[in-house]
Amino acid sequence: MSALVQEEKQIALFPGFTREQVDLIKDTVCKGASDDELKLFLYTCKRTGLDPMMKQIYSIPRGGMRTTQTSIDGFRAIAERTGKYAPGLPTQFTYDKDGSLLSATAFVKKLTSDGTWHEVSATIFWKEFVNVGNKFHKTMPHVMAAKTAEAAALRRAFPMEFSGLYATEEMVNGLAPAVTPEETDGLIDVKPMIEDQIEIEIPQGINKEQVDNYFNLLAEEYKKSIPMLKKSAIKNIEKFWSAFNKWQESLQPKEGDPFEYATT
Repeated sequence: MSALVQEEKQIALFPGFTREQVDLIKDTVCKGASDDELKLFLYTCKRTGLDPMMKQIYSIPRGGMRTTQTSIDGFRAIAERTGKYAPGLPTQFTYDKDGSLLSATAFVKKLTSDGTWHEVSATIFWKEFVNVGNKFHKTMPHVMAAKTAEAAALRRAFPMEFSGLYATEEMVNGLAPAVTPEETDGLIDVKPMIEDQIEIEIPQGINKEQVDNYFNLLAEEYKKSIPMLKKSAIKNIEKFWSAFNKWQESLQPKEGDPFEYATT
């Protein structure tokens, strides 16, 4: 097969894009992607009308596969094209009694067919989305919470335009992503990660809440994602339950503990 025919077949895989565009995207934004992965990514770019070179949409390697993610700027661009979008009030935050961030509520405006502007809001609770392994969540929690809340508000206001698009923090339920924080800052994930759905089988008689508490403790101590810890636990299940039981025993009052009988 001649080089020209081979090149024509290669470009035919990616309709709507020039050879130069395909080569540039494959060498930069989608580096290391297979033809099928690149084809899926370019299809998503075309469907959403987002420009990967403007950092509106990304192809991210995660756990042996690739996911397509959209930045918050990409979300805003999609909403802007409807001609029925305007920014709303500044994001509002609430705090617990210790002054820690509790929730964020974002606002966007939508113009309905009757010519009326409506303000649409969405609230996220930081505890449900905080990512233990993401340094931006530690240094800029308000910024990250605001992005997540705004994505939810945009999806609520424009369900047709944002169907299937979710914030990375929402998809992983606050667990650390399998890429660097720089790559995931403010990204919107198109589909959930399979590894983030990992669950460990809990023997009868063991309290699930205590197991969850133990994993949270391990995640904080070792700065690892809970899915990663669960995968490790499954591979070494006997060792895991032995460590868990020792931790449980450490929580029990010891003989002679002055607080053992402190019931009044």
